[in-house]
Amino acid sequence: MKQGPNYIRDTFVILDSEIISDEDLIIEGQVNTSKIDAKEHTCIVSLNAEINSDIHAGVIQIIGKVNGNIHASREITLADTAQVNGDLTAPRIHLSPRARLQGTISYN
Repeated sequence: MKQGPNYIRDTFVILDSEIISDEDLIIEGQVNTSKIDAKEHTCIVSLNAEINSDIHAGVIQIIGKVNGNIHASREITLADTAQVNGDLTAPRIHLSPRARLQGTISYN
């Protein structure tokens, strides 16, 4: 039986470590860590989230703020409210017209 996604709702500071999820991951709080890894699952950074970390997942949707590089094996989407200070790497990358990106885009 498939469970729902994992949620991170509050402020987390995890130094010299990683957050690893074997399911879809929705982040609604503030996270400071070296790496967030949702493996081949979906990672959503919600509107009020602020992430200071690299993110790795199959599909990544950014609605809030990320300071770190973003790597997806399938797709990255930045919504109008997204603010990213870091590089994007994925086979497909979608940028909404008002999304803010300070970094490079690499298609792999």
